[in-house]
Amino acid sequence: MRLFVILLASYLLGSLPTAVLVAKRVAGINILEHGSGNPGASNVFRLIGPRWAIATFMVDVLKGYLPVWLTSKVAADLLHPLLAPTPIAVLGWVGFAAFLGHVYSPFLRFKGGKGAATGLGAMFAIAPHSVTTAIVIYGITLYLWKTFALATLIAGASIPVLLYFLEGDRHLPTALWGLLVPTLLLFTHRKNVLRLLQGGEHGMNEPMDKHEDE
Repeated sequence: MRLFVILLASYLLGSLPTAVLVAKRVAGINILEHGSGNPGASNVFRLIGPRWAIATFMVDVLKGYLPVWLTSKVAADLLHPLLAPTPIAVLGWVGFAAFLGHVYSPFLRFKGGKGAATGLGAMFAIAPHSVTTAIVIYGITLYLWKTFALATLIAGASIPVLLYFLEGDRHLPTALWGLLVPTLLLFTHRKNVLRLLQGGEHGMNEPMDKHEDE
């Protein structure tokens, strides 16, 4: 029961629509009706600018980081023999709940963003060295190709490899657990993947039609 309450709290925290609130407060616009229509930091970047995009990104990261970090203090007391047999599994579920809240927010009629920043925050609380390296990979990829989606997908794909070599003591199950990250990102970025394959994905400074999912 305690684990369920924590998962629900993590989901609700993750569901707070940061980009919607920032866009409304700063620019007086409904971000769901402008740019790509996606309530995420990259759409804030295009519509309002980098300063507010960074602020949105950091809050979204904290939505994933805080519940996992707080739960880590009591994770050993929240084990479930089937669903969460280890503390890492407990933290993984808490992080997933925050990610799910961002993607399917009850405040947005169970729609939301892509979950990359919130997932990043959750992963950072679990595996800081791997995620820090993944952020560097993201920055390099974004600099080279100027495409948010591509940078996100490449950084996400690096997570299981980094977990294996940096923090998993070369333990294969840890790397396999890390595959959840690129799998979730592929799902939420499936339209971006299709456009990348077709050569039609927008660059970071290119305007987007609001009907195009970022």
